[in-house]
Amino acid sequence: MSELESSQLFKALIVLFLSGFIPLTAVSFLLVRRSKKVAEFERVVDLLGIAADHAEFARNRVAEQYAATDFRLPVLFAWFICLLGFVSLLFGANLVSESGHEGKINFLLTGIAHLKPGEMQTLREESMAVMSIAFLGAFIWSAQNILYRLNAGDLAPSVYLNSGLRMTLAPVLSVMILHLVTGVETLNVLHAGFPAIAFLVGWFPDRALLFLQEQSSAIFRDTRSANNLPLSMIEGISPFDRARLSDLGISDAQNLANANFIELIVRTAFSPGQLIDWIGQAQLYIYFGDEILSLRKHQVRTVFDMIPIGMNPEVLEMLAAATSINATGMRLFCERQAREPSVEQLLSFQRRLCVLDGAQSQGT
Repeated sequence: MSELESSQLFKALIVLFLSGFIPLTAVSFLLVRRSKKVAEFERVVDLLGIAADHAEFARNRVAEQYAATDFRLPVLFAWFICLLGFVSLLFGANLVSESGHEGKINFLLTGIAHLKPGEMQTLREESMAVMSIAFLGAFIWSAQNILYRLNAGDLAPSVYLNSGLRMTLAPVLSVMILHLVTGVETLNVLHAGFPAIAFLVGWFPDRALLFLQEQSSAIFRDTRSANNLPLSMIEGISPFDRARLSDLGISDAQNLANANFIELIVRTAFSPGQLIDWIGQAQLYIYFGDEILSLRKHQVRTVFDMIPIGMNPEVLEMLAAATSINATGMRLFCERQAREPSVEQLLSFQRRLCVLDGAQSQGT
């Protein structure tokens, strides 16, 4: 076997080994972690004292959420995209420089550019490199997310579907931005560092989309925008947590504030206390907006912290003076939230958790 053939075989083995991460994690979850998820849910049901009818509904949802048959297509899709991505990463230079292809137009790699053959070939090679690096960034982010979810016992089929979509979208976005950078004189300064930018596109494809929209604001400007209430304003939510909540259609604080607590317990691996805290923060945030930062400085993080203050006029006036927030607005918010059934339910769960934590502390 020649040295070239040995090198190609070694690269092929690397492709198979790295892409094999996708089916391996799926099999590991189905054989080991899925049963632990069911056991953990039973423990949470007993811990919170969830009513029997809700508990039975939730048990059925757990079985549906992690059905083995639902993993087939998402895992195959993500695995196939991984194979293509690693082939482009390790064999891409050969693919764009093979005899008969040098300098030819390729609508994805060269766009609509009409250059000299040598310049066209350079653009093809740059585009292939950028797409491959963007794929690598998307793969590493997806691998971290999959391992995070596997460890948490919350590896749903949608994780693989979203990972495959990310690894598809990131290379396309990166090469589109490359064409924009190449064609716009004011953006040429980004050209030298574009491989690093492409890697970051794999991590933050949503920001890459926003960049493209901003550069084409005259075409895509939309003045009918609502207030932005990002999940990043909720303390304790990591980027991977935001990705998990996004899988459930929770893309901002408004969605989180109105989410069904029991449904989140069923469909995620987040602890009950964690979810109660996040929902409480979101309910405070959607009403007070950025003023929540002032409230946090005075140890008011959630709606559960605010309600007792609303019942004490003197404390309420002191907080209003310290934060410059209207006292009447805070009082009305507290009165309304105190009568909200979902808030009462979360408060009862929170008290139960506090009692159990106290009992465990005394036991130790």
